[in-house]
Amino acid sequence: MKQKIAVISLSTNQPMAITAIYEEHTLVMSKPQTLPKGMRKQLAKLAPFVEALRKQGFKVLVDEATGKVANEVGGNHISLKTRGSDGRAAVLIGIERYNELLLQDNIALPAENKGAFEIPDSIVEVEYNASGEEVYRINWREIRPEQVLTILCCFAVGYNNVASADYINAMTAATAEQEPTLMDTLKRIIGYEKIKAAEAVPESLTGKRISDEERIL
Repeated sequence: MKQKIAVISLSTNQPMAITAIYEEHTLVMSKPQTLPKGMRKQLAKLAPFVEALRKQGFKVLVDEATGKVANEVGGNHISLKTRGSDGRAAVLIGIERYNELLLQDNIALPAENKGAFEIPDSIVEVEYNASGEEVYRINWREIRPEQVLTILCCFAVGYNNVASADYINAMTAATAEQEPTLMDTLKRIIGYEKIKAAEAVPESLTGKRISDEERIL
C-alpha cells in the first residue's frame, strides 16, 4: 500500500520538514524546507501546513521534546528515542531500515545536498555485554538535522498510530477502494445460484390431502 509520510523535526538547531512517498518497497524523499524557530512562529506556519497534509492522506510525525506543537497542529508526537513495537528506539529502527533500503537500492534521498542526508556507520556503535547481547551506543552529537529527517522517514514506513483518526480513515479508504477478487465474484455467483435453487423448490406438501383416506404427513 502506498504510504504518504511527512516528518517535522523541531528538536535540532535548525527546524526542518520533509515529505516522502513509500511505494513498491521504495522510499522517495522530497526537497526539505526549513522552519522558523520559536513555538509561536512554528504554530503559525505548521497549523495550515499539517492540515493540508492530513487532508491529502499523509501521516504526520512531529519530532519534538514536549509534544506541545504536535498536539496543537494534529500530528503524531515522536522523537528519536520513541519506542517502536519491538521495544527498540526509533533511531535504531530507522537506521536499520535505512541500511536495508540502501542495500536494495530502494531509497532516493533529496537530490540537493544529498550527502547531508546519508547515514554513516559511525552514528551507531555496536558493543556486546557480558551475556553476549548487543548494546548500541548512539553518537547523538554527530546526528545532523538532515539525518534526523532521513532516520524518521525510514522509521515512519513501519509506524502507525492505530488510535489516530488519520490511520482509521486511511484504513477505511483502503478497504473501500479494494476491487473485488475472483473469489468474491465466485462467492456471489454461488450465493445467487443457491437463491435460485431455493426458489425452484416446490412449497412443502406436508398436510396436503390426496384423497379422503390419504394425507401427507
